Amino acid sequence: MTDKPEVERIVGEVLKTAFGADLIGDVHIVRTLGADDDEILRIYVAVNDAGNRFDASLGVSVVRYMRHRLLGELADDAFPVISYITSSDMKKVKNAMV
Repeated sequence: MTDKPEVERIVGEVLKTAFGADLIGDVHIVRTLGADDDEILRIYVAVNDAGNRFDASLGVSVVRYMRHRLLGELADDAFPVISYITSSDMKKVKNAMV
């Protein structure tokens, strides 16, 4: 299994590069199995006061680039599944994971 801090580092870098560091808040990652028993990374991203600046259409390229980096740098083939949420929703997600 890949070292969690390294996965978090790559995920954070990719998100901040794509959307801008000021838009990306807290990131929470949960490694789990998908319906087909393949490993996935459930990535919850708190978006800071995005207004009209958040471009959700970047989502596809973010996943492609993130997966490429995870495979290339860490040999981690878990597929990233990203949910963009508010900071208040992030608190709910973290509390549900406890």
